[in-house]
Parts: sequence; C-alpha cells; structure tokens
Amino acid sequence: DLPASFDWLLIDINDNPGSTIRLALRFIALSKSRPSLILTLKTTDWLAYESVPDYRRKLARLGYRDILARQLFHGRREIVLLG
Repeated sequence: DLPASFDWLLIDINDNPGSTIRLALRFIALSKSRPSLILTLKTTDWLAYESVPDYRRKLARLGYRDILARQLFHGRREIVLLG
C-alpha cells in the first residue's frame, strides 16, 4: 500500500518508456499531493525520443510545469524527466 501522499516519485525500471509513464501516472493519481518526479526512460531505439514531448504533455495535464528532459551522458539510451 502507498501512503496517502508522498513528496517524491522516483521510477528507474528496466521497461519501455510507455510503461514507465503509465506507472508514474497511476502513482500520481493515487497520491493526494503532487510529488516531485524523477523518471528514467529506457529507450531501445532512437524513435522513442519522438514520444518525449507527448510524455511531457501528459504530465503537464496533471499540473506539472517546467518538466525537464535530459539524455544521460553515460547511459546514452536513457532520458530522465524531472518535474
């Protein structure tokens, strides 16, 4: 069981980006607060980068502003979303 509210949500799992976003959206919906986010998106191909603006829009609809997206230097196929 999750607590009623939490301050931070960190998801760094070895799954496709869409699954990571769906899991984050589910946790956010269960929380009574809007937690700060760190989401690591693992990409298997370069086409996954095209979905990043859509993921940012989904989070913006939940009230997140200034969502940063950064490609990791050492993990070239990983993108971190910070919100």
